[in-house]
Amino acid sequence: MQNNGMMGLERERLKNVVQFFSGGQTDQQKLFRLLFIMDFEHFRQTGKSITGVNYRSTPKGPVPCVDLSGLFDGAENGLHAMRDELFSHRMLATIKYVATRYRGPNSPTLKETLTACNGAFAVTPIGEVIAYEKAIPEDLPDGADLLVIAAEHAQRRAALIADFKGNFS
Repeated sequence: MQNNGMMGLERERLKNVVQFFSGGQTDQQKLFRLLFIMDFEHFRQTGKSITGVNYRSTPKGPVPCVDLSGLFDGAENGLHAMRDELFSHRMLATIKYVATRYRGPNSPTLKETLTACNGAFAVTPIGEVIAYEKAIPEDLPDGADLLVIAAEHAQRRAALIADFKGNFS
């Protein structure tokens, strides 16, 4: 699944989760791991990521393929409140699960990131984009359905982006 650019809502979601997870206390690499686990866990459950961000495999862990500058404004004063209206109930549950399980002293180590989300990071060569589809175990009963949902979502998203770009050409 290729990310052809972020749409407005996805950018707002990304800003919210970056500020929520960072809160002035999470180093950049840990933040990247939290975002990766959050997006890939939600994809494993629904066939869609929360932020629309792709991640590249690096020796230190997954790194977002988008510029995060400007997304930290307001996060330096501790835990940032979520704007719940930007997220579905399932998205919020995934974010809270990742925050409870991995943030703070429970921050994911590189080893934990390697095994999270069906090992999607571990099986991706360094420098390559980590395919969301790798988060879905082959033996998952609804796995094929999730991949169909993901493909349909990617097609709708690409069409919206093409329409948007066409309106400004």
